[in-house]
Amino acid sequence: MIIFLNVYNKLLSLGHNVVLDILNKRFLFFFKDIYYKNVTKFNLSLFGFESFEIQLPSDTKMFKDLKMNNTKEDSSLYKVEMEQCAQKYFFD
Repeated sequence: MIIFLNVYNKLLSLGHNVVLDILNKRFLFFFKDIYYKNVTKFNLSLFGFESFEIQLPSDTKMFKDLKMNNTKEDSSLYKVEMEQCAQKYFFD
């Protein structure tokens, strides 16, 4: 926790408010428009921040990767259930 506070205070003292705003967001803020839709390149202005384009590394795992990694015998049912769970618990 102390390391986090040191990093936070350093960012604050350097005036990196955009970074602090991003770090203060919950995961679900980005879930729907990035992780779920498998977007690897986006502009932070879409989220109300300063215009800054982000390119995620090619090895970043997304929702589609989670579904594709399922090797169970009845994977089609499992994938449908994953979609339903995402819709039920992570969307308005």
